[in-house]
Amino acid sequence: LALYISKTKELIMDFGRGRLRTHNPVYINGMMEGRVKNVKFLGVHISNDLSWTQHTDAIIKKAHQRLYFLRRLRRVSLSRSTLSNFYRCTVESMLTGCILAWFGNLSAQERKRLQKVENTAQSFIGSGLPSIEGIYQKGWQHHQGSTPSWPQTHLP
Repeated sequence: LALYISKTKELIMDFGRGRLRTHNPVYINGMMEGRVKNVKFLGVHISNDLSWTQHTDAIIKKAHQRLYFLRRLRRVSLSRSTLSNFYRCTVESMLTGCILAWFGNLSAQERKRLQKVENTAQSFIGSGLPSIEGIYQKGWQHHQGSTPSWPQTHLP
Protein backbone atom coordinates (compact mmCIF):
# COMPACT_ATOMS: atom_id res chain seq x y z
CA LEU A 1 0.00 0.00 0.00
CA ALA A 2 1.51 3.31 -1.07
CA LEU A 3 0.62 6.68 0.41
CA TYR A 4 0.80 9.55 -2.04
CA ILE A 5 1.82 12.41 0.21
CA SER A 6 1.37 14.95 -2.58
CA LYS A 7 -2.31 13.96 -2.80
CA THR A 8 -2.88 13.85 0.96
CA LYS A 9 -4.81 16.82 2.31
CA GLU A 10 -5.72 17.89 5.83
CA LEU A 11 -9.15 19.32 6.61
CA ILE A 12 -9.55 20.75 10.10
CA MET A 13 -13.00 21.12 11.59
CA ASP A 14 -12.65 23.01 14.85
CA PHE A 15 -15.92 23.97 16.48
CA GLY A 16 -14.38 25.18 19.73
CA ARG A 17 -16.00 28.22 21.26
CA GLY A 18 -14.05 31.31 22.12
CA ARG A 19 -10.60 32.14 20.89
CA LEU A 20 -9.18 30.89 17.63
CA ARG A 21 -6.87 27.93 18.04
CA THR A 22 -3.79 27.23 15.99
CA HIS A 23 -3.18 23.71 14.78
CA ASN A 24 0.25 22.30 14.17
CA PRO A 25 0.86 21.05 10.64
CA VAL A 26 1.07 17.32 10.02
CA TYR A 27 4.33 15.96 8.59
CA ILE A 28 4.59 12.63 6.78
CA ASN A 29 8.10 11.46 5.93
CA GLY A 30 9.37 14.97 6.59
CA MET A 31 6.92 16.57 4.15
CA MET A 32 4.13 18.83 5.31
CA GLU A 33 0.78 17.86 3.87
CA GLY A 34 -1.51 20.47 2.39
CA ARG A 35 -4.20 22.04 4.53
CA VAL A 36 -7.46 22.79 2.76
CA LYS A 37 -10.75 24.48 3.67
CA ASN A 38 -12.86 22.05 1.64
CA VAL A 39 -12.50 18.69 -0.03
CA LYS A 40 -14.52 16.54 -2.42
CA PHE A 41 -14.96 13.06 -0.98
CA LEU A 42 -17.08 10.43 -2.74
CA GLY A 43 -18.76 13.16 -4.78
CA VAL A 44 -19.71 15.30 -1.77
CA HIS A 45 -18.05 18.67 -1.18
CA ILE A 46 -17.23 18.93 2.54
CA SER A 47 -16.12 22.25 4.01
CA ASN A 48 -14.33 22.90 7.28
CA ASP A 49 -17.39 24.69 8.70
CA LEU A 50 -19.79 21.98 7.45
CA SER A 51 -21.78 24.44 5.38
CA TRP A 52 -23.14 22.80 2.25
CA THR A 53 -23.13 25.84 -0.04
CA GLN A 54 -20.24 24.62 -2.18
CA HIS A 55 -21.82 21.18 -2.56
CA THR A 56 -25.21 22.66 -3.43
CA ASP A 57 -23.63 25.01 -5.98
CA ALA A 58 -21.77 22.14 -7.62
CA ILE A 59 -24.73 19.78 -7.93
CA ILE A 60 -27.05 22.53 -9.17
CA LYS A 61 -24.52 23.46 -11.84
CA LYS A 62 -24.28 19.81 -12.91
CA ALA A 63 -28.07 19.48 -12.87
CA HIS A 64 -28.49 22.46 -15.21
CA GLN A 65 -26.01 20.91 -17.63
CA ARG A 66 -28.03 17.69 -17.64
CA LEU A 67 -31.38 19.46 -17.90
CA TYR A 68 -30.20 20.78 -21.26
CA PHE A 69 -30.30 17.22 -22.60
CA LEU A 70 -33.74 16.66 -21.08
CA ARG A 71 -34.98 19.75 -22.92
CA ARG A 72 -33.47 18.46 -26.17
CA LEU A 73 -35.14 15.08 -25.71
CA ARG A 74 -38.50 16.77 -25.12
CA ARG A 75 -38.16 18.51 -28.48
CA VAL A 76 -38.03 15.16 -30.29
CA SER A 77 -41.40 14.24 -28.73
CA LEU A 78 -40.37 11.40 -26.45
CA SER A 79 -43.00 10.03 -24.07
CA ARG A 80 -43.38 11.38 -20.55
CA SER A 81 -42.28 8.08 -19.06
CA THR A 82 -39.07 8.12 -21.13
CA LEU A 83 -38.35 11.73 -20.12
CA SER A 84 -39.09 10.88 -16.49
CA ASN A 85 -36.73 7.89 -16.62
CA PHE A 86 -34.02 10.05 -18.16
CA TYR A 87 -34.48 12.67 -15.40
CA ARG A 88 -34.40 10.09 -12.62
CA CYS A 89 -31.28 8.37 -14.01
CA THR A 90 -29.22 11.43 -14.92
CA VAL A 91 -30.40 14.35 -12.78
CA GLU A 92 -32.22 13.06 -9.72
CA SER A 93 -29.61 10.40 -8.97
CA MET A 94 -26.93 13.09 -8.95
CA LEU A 95 -29.02 15.57 -6.92
CA THR A 96 -29.77 12.98 -4.25
CA GLY A 97 -26.36 11.33 -3.99
CA CYS A 98 -25.47 10.88 -0.28
CA ILE A 99 -28.56 12.95 0.55
CA LEU A 100 -28.79 11.65 4.11
CA ALA A 101 -25.39 13.16 4.87
CA TRP A 102 -26.07 16.72 3.79
CA PHE A 103 -29.71 17.57 3.07
CA GLY A 104 -30.80 17.89 6.70
CA ASN A 105 -28.34 20.75 7.24
CA LEU A 106 -29.20 22.84 4.18
CA SER A 107 -30.42 26.38 4.58
CA ALA A 108 -33.93 27.25 3.39
CA GLN A 109 -32.42 29.16 0.47
CA GLU A 110 -30.37 26.13 -0.66
CA ARG A 111 -33.46 23.90 -0.43
CA LYS A 112 -35.39 26.36 -2.59
CA ARG A 113 -32.62 26.35 -5.18
CA LEU A 114 -32.73 22.54 -5.36
CA GLN A 115 -36.51 22.58 -5.61
CA LYS A 116 -36.25 25.08 -8.47
CA VAL A 117 -34.18 22.59 -10.46
CA GLU A 118 -36.83 19.94 -9.91
CA ASN A 119 -39.63 22.35 -10.88
CA THR A 120 -37.78 23.08 -14.12
CA ALA A 121 -37.56 19.37 -14.86
CA GLN A 122 -41.26 18.95 -14.12
CA SER A 123 -42.09 21.64 -16.65
CA PHE A 124 -40.00 19.85 -19.28
CA ILE A 125 -41.55 16.46 -18.55
CA GLY A 126 -45.10 17.66 -18.08
CA SER A 127 -45.84 15.47 -15.06
CA GLY A 128 -45.10 15.38 -11.36
CA LEU A 129 -41.86 14.14 -9.84
CA PRO A 130 -41.11 13.19 -6.24
CA SER A 131 -39.77 16.19 -4.34
CA ILE A 132 -36.18 16.14 -3.17
CA GLU A 133 -37.42 16.74 0.38
CA GLY A 134 -39.70 13.71 0.01
CA ILE A 135 -36.81 11.57 -1.24
CA TYR A 136 -34.75 12.67 1.77
CA GLN A 137 -37.56 11.90 4.23
CA LYS A 138 -38.22 8.50 2.66
CA GLY A 139 -34.52 7.66 2.83
CA TRP A 140 -34.32 8.83 6.44
CA GLN A 141 -37.34 6.71 7.43
CA HIS A 142 -35.82 3.71 5.68
CA HIS A 143 -32.52 4.34 7.44
CA GLN A 144 -34.18 4.56 10.85
CA GLY A 145 -35.90 1.21 10.35
CA SER A 146 -32.89 -0.58 8.94
CA THR A 147 -30.66 -3.02 10.73
CA PRO A 148 -26.99 -3.71 10.05
CA SER A 149 -26.44 -6.04 7.12
CA TRP A 150 -23.27 -7.56 8.53
CA PRO A 151 -23.43 -10.71 10.68
CA GLN A 152 -23.85 -10.11 14.38
CA THR A 153 -21.37 -11.82 16.67
CA HIS A 154 -22.27 -12.83 20.17
CA LEU A 155 -19.60 -12.84 22.80
CA PRO A 156 -19.81 -15.55 25.47
